[in-house]
Amino acid sequence: MIVDVLMFCLLVLLVIAVVGLFAMMGELSSKVSASVGTESDEVLWPAENARIGRLTDWPAEIDGVVREGGVVVVLSPTCGACHQILSETPNHLSDPLPLAVVVVAGDEEAGRSFVEEYPLLARLPVHVDVAGGWLRQAVGLDSSPAVLRVEDGHVLEVFNFNRSSAVVALASASSKESRKA
Repeated sequence: MIVDVLMFCLLVLLVIAVVGLFAMMGELSSKVSASVGTESDEVLWPAENARIGRLTDWPAEIDGVVREGGVVVVLSPTCGACHQILSETPNHLSDPLPLAVVVVAGDEEAGRSFVEEYPLLARLPVHVDVAGGWLRQAVGLDSSPAVLRVEDGHVLEVFNFNRSSAVVALASASSKESRKA
């Protein structure tokens, strides 16, 4: 009798554990599939913890784009999505756009190697942010790929993205807004 009760309790605990395991797998699956992205998925979404507002300590390499208005793209050589996006991006832009790049890398050499790997990056103003210290301190951003819409030293918006077309569209829109002003 006691053995039967213990076996029943053990069976109930096992069922609860299996149900909990499936629930956790379902939650994980929904988060992973949302980050992988398909053609119908959102291509820009607000970056978590990023700060909006005026910055006074922009790196000299990207200062021109920041002052005139445009976008600053944040990439990293350790980011698989960054490599995938860059490999799908043409090496030339049909129109010159107000784009600059911040490459977050472990050291200056790794950042420069990453830039040389993709011809498009070599044509743009690039700042290598060693270990991401400047980006974290100034903007509160610690994820890539990301894009900052900037104007006159202000960070207006910060997004993560999964398609280069979203960055080109944002830069194009920023360029048109700057010309109106």
